[in-house]
Amino acid sequence: MPKAQAKRHHLMDAALQHFGTTGFHESKMDEIAAAAGVAKGTIYLYFPNKETLYRSVMAREFERFISEVQVKLIGVTGMVEQLRTIAEYQLMYYYHQVKYKQLFFQSPHNDPLMWVELESFMKQFVSIIGDVLVSGDVKDVPIKALAFMGMVDQFKMMIFAGQMNDEIVIRDTADKVSYLFVNGC
Repeated sequence: MPKAQAKRHHLMDAALQHFGTTGFHESKMDEIAAAAGVAKGTIYLYFPNKETLYRSVMAREFERFISEVQVKLIGVTGMVEQLRTIAEYQLMYYYHQVKYKQLFFQSPHNDPLMWVELESFMKQFVSIIGDVLVSGDVKDVPIKALAFMGMVDQFKMMIFAGQMNDEIVIRDTADKVSYLFVNGC
């Protein structure tokens, strides 16, 4: 990795931790620079403002999330098992990110480019779930893919609220959610 790219990633790592624990609105660029061990001016060589830095951090997280879901699905067969794999990855991702939960609750809502990143992520994730549903000959795929996301998302909130803090419970929940989604009550 070239030195400039490595520095950019280092700054984004520090920003992820800072935004994740402090929140976007309370975070200051000089605090992020200090956490990264660089002068405040250095951070502006890579990111012109806090919104761009946040958007870059989130775009990298979105890309990592999508990539890792795709890798987890390699070799997994059967719609229920694939849905369980997606649900488990999604819940475990949030379980491991719980200390950075402010990253997901505080964002620059007035940044139209952030909305573009979020929309792109959502389309990719819905597409992955949709492909799984299509493989199971499911009808009305777009709305059902969103419904599956919504079911799993509710448990994300429980993780962030501290109501689900055990990996075994999370894996069991992924099993139950995928089964319930496919088979109903």
